[in-house]
Amino acid sequence: MQWAERWISQRAEREKKRSEHDYDGVLGMLPDWFPKADRIEFQRIRNNLLEQRQPAPSKEKPTHYLEPQTVKKWIDAYLEGGTYNDKFRQEIGTLARWYSTFLMGQAAGQEFLLGKAQARAVKDGERIAIGRSKGSELRAKKRREQGEKTRQKIAEAEARLREQGIVSGFNKRIAKELGLSQDYVRRARGKRT
Repeated sequence: MQWAERWISQRAEREKKRSEHDYDGVLGMLPDWFPKADRIEFQRIRNNLLEQRQPAPSKEKPTHYLEPQTVKKWIDAYLEGGTYNDKFRQEIGTLARWYSTFLMGQAAGQEFLLGKAQARAVKDGERIAIGRSKGSELRAKKRREQGEKTRQKIAEAEARLREQGIVSGFNKRIAKELGLSQDYVRRARGKRT
């Protein structure tokens, strides 16, 4: 096994061991009631933190990885307003927020993470609506209808101009007549003149 394969294998084994524990802010996994994106981001931040090489604690062990207990102390210090390693301010703050959310319990934690309405929908087993609501669908339909009427008026105005023997400058004349921009008329007609 080459050194890269060995390193990847060792890292995967360390990550697996970290996930086997009960969640304590550093080790273990966020509960399933956390959004999936947060659970994935937790693993990434936690693993990156714990893979940080630290200065030598002794001459026998020249380098070592950051210990989970150290990160846990920093999280507790962050939550209590104490001192912690400023180098990892953002990571510690994020882990601390998730840990404090976990300590709130599922109902209050989901409300904190998602907001009241979405937490209530999740609790009631409803699917959180993503995308268009009925109102936005109606507004979109109305805009399409108005656009179609405007395009019809543009076509009628062009026909009148052609009947008058005008062969150029349609966009400018139609825009002035209908109170539209020349660019809108050009795009609606699909023509330059």
